Amino acid sequence: MKFLGFILVALVGTAFASDLTIEGGINGEYYGGIIATDDIIDSYAYNASQAYTSAYANFAPDATQNYITADDFTITVDASIAELLYWMVNTDGNGHPTVVDVFLYADAAPGPGAELQSTTGTVVSTITTIPWGSNWVYECMITLNAPFTFDLGTTYWTAPLRDDGTFGTWYCVVGNVIRGTECYLWYNGVWQAWSTQGYPAQDMFRVMYGSTTPLERNSWGAIKTIF
Repeated sequence: MKFLGFILVALVGTAFASDLTIEGGINGEYYGGIIATDDIIDSYAYNASQAYTSAYANFAPDATQNYITADDFTITVDASIAELLYWMVNTDGNGHPTVVDVFLYADAAPGPGAELQSTTGTVVSTITTIPWGSNWVYECMITLNAPFTFDLGTTYWTAPLRDDGTFGTWYCVVGNVIRGTECYLWYNGVWQAWSTQGYPAQDMFRVMYGSTTPLERNSWGAIKTIF
């Protein structure tokens, strides 16, 4: 009970009112592994009618703990991911980070499994007109310093983490339409679905951008003749 109470205060009680209404926003389409012309590999863009009234944490509240929220996707084409777009809120006046850690996990069916890849990413945060209590929702584009690559037909999980030493808050806005498996929260060394704590299942508003034209082996000969 102490564990549940602490999480409730950290993620909901003091930061967001349970009766908060979000209006306005940006609507998007889910591609589910079908590549769009602009190389959107997986998409669940912010949608006001689907937004939940609280948000999930992605930050280190002190030097010994961290909260990580991860969401899953299945890659069905040759691709690598170079950018991830999240809708985030900050509640303590420290602003949004400019650099974050980003992780790729295996699938533990359900939930994230072993960490497979990690990198840092540069964050560009743009304020929207979407209110969140006394704060605002921001579009946060993360450009990975090293793109993630994948095996076809395999499920993975991705997650950002604010770990810049400021201990500033950073929450991802989530929606009630589940893509694959609901998002999972890492807290105190354990992955858990938020629905196991008596809350509705939620998924992260997130758009993944990448390249769907990886270099093939038979291209090397032609490339070498250029030099």
